[in-house]
Amino acid sequence: MRALHRNHEVRKIWQSRHDEPKDLPPLDVPMVQEPVDAERVFEGREMLERALEILKHRPRLKQVLMLRLRDYTLDEIAEKLDVTKERIRQMELQCLNSIRAHLLRDAKEQEARHASIRFQREGLPC
Repeated sequence: MRALHRNHEVRKIWQSRHDEPKDLPPLDVPMVQEPVDAERVFEGREMLERALEILKHRPRLKQVLMLRLRDYTLDEIAEKLDVTKERIRQMELQCLNSIRAHLLRDAKEQEARHASIRFQREGLPC
């Protein structure tokens, strides 16, 4: 209910400064976002830790990833690492491809393990 009241206040302020409200949400839509889902945040953190683990032997790629996740631009990272912007873009792509390849390989291995367990339960040969 408080969010609806806040919507009215925002709309009044907006209307006092503009002729027609064009991009404001309808009054019955709360402007307050849903609470953060802790499980999704944990999964995201877990995935980031896994990605960093994959890149542990590639410190420059790891550094590029961390800087990009902190909203640094390609230009800022290039200046910081004393390379070209294009090289940073390539390193970022290399980093993402490496993580993707590891995750796909892990998923295939896990799927094979589950299939093997299922076959053993059913008494089928692997």
